[in-house]
Amino acid sequence: MSHNGFLITIDGIDGSGKSTLLKDLIIFMNCSIASWYGLKLIWTGLPAYYDEYGEEIRRKLKNGGFKNTAEALDLCTKNIVSHKKKCLDPLLKDKKSLIICDRYYFSTAAYQSSSLGEAAEVFESRKVYNFPKPDLALWIDIDVDTALKNIGKRDGESRDCYENIKKLNHCNSVYRMLHKQGHLHRVPFSDLKSDKYQVHLELTTLVINLMISKGSIK
Repeated sequence: MSHNGFLITIDGIDGSGKSTLLKDLIIFMNCSIASWYGLKLIWTGLPAYYDEYGEEIRRKLKNGGFKNTAEALDLCTKNIVSHKKKCLDPLLKDKKSLIICDRYYFSTAAYQSSSLGEAAEVFESRKVYNFPKPDLALWIDIDVDTALKNIGKRDGESRDCYENIKKLNHCNSVYRMLHKQGHLHRVPFSDLKSDKYQVHLELTTLVINLMISKGSIK
């Protein structure tokens, strides 16, 4: 699905630093590309907890999880469809919209599957719903041990049903597969730890070049 605005998505396993990168990019890009080109910088994410599907997902994640993969996939898909209609579609009509989304359908494929084959099927289903294709889809590549240590450092947060070694290893395998297929742009966690400002600069430069190629800016 084509759109006028520019959509960036950030995916990765729990504890990979997605939310931190998103917040840092919002600050960095607001002071640079958004100011230079008069763009509207917007932050959103999935699951979207403002509808009945998002609320049900939140409740189940904190209370042992879903009955089965089918239930999880159904709720997550309905949530993305709702987010598309209420958030992405209206915003992406505007050429000046620069949207950064914390998680997208890449994470649905990773988390709502139990094999690479299932993940591929879930990923292909995005075409049925005509979800907007990201202009830049980022994946933070982190090893599971480090991610779990990061999760353990969160103050006052209990782990949800997905934050375990087996599930996170599977999710990493799915992200790696999608990266090899050219769907995801890899951002090593080690780079963020060693020099996050260089990463921000490189990603901002990449976004500028992609927006120029798209005709969003000159």
